[in-house]
Amino acid sequence: MTITMSIYELSMLLIAIGFIVIIIVLIPTVLQAKKTLKSVEELSVESRKAMERLNVILEKAGANTADVEELVKRFKDVALGFMGLAEMVLEHVRSPILTILSLILGAEFGLKRLFGNKDKTGGEGHDKQ
Repeated sequence: MTITMSIYELSMLLIAIGFIVIIIVLIPTVLQAKKTLKSVEELSVESRKAMERLNVILEKAGANTADVEELVKRFKDVALGFMGLAEMVLEHVRSPILTILSLILGAEFGLKRLFGNKDKTGGEGHDKQ
């Protein structure tokens, strides 16, 4: 039993066998590509959900930032007002305090001079001979 084939028939047989081999190799590749695309699609859906949650968080943070900014502005206004008040109190209190201290120290000096020990001051105590 001899099989006789021409070159044309032999080449067609080899092309058919090569085509079958390519199909057999491509089937797992196509299946893996299908799984990969499905995973990418799931990842895309999850990333959209995560982005939506992130947007909500960022919106809340933006609103809170505005609140914090307002709070800092108010605190600054209060601090500046307090500084102005402190300067005003110091300005109004300094002059009377200095005047009162001057009067007290002057009175003390005058009373010491008036009622002080005459021996120490060189007054009548030197006449004792």
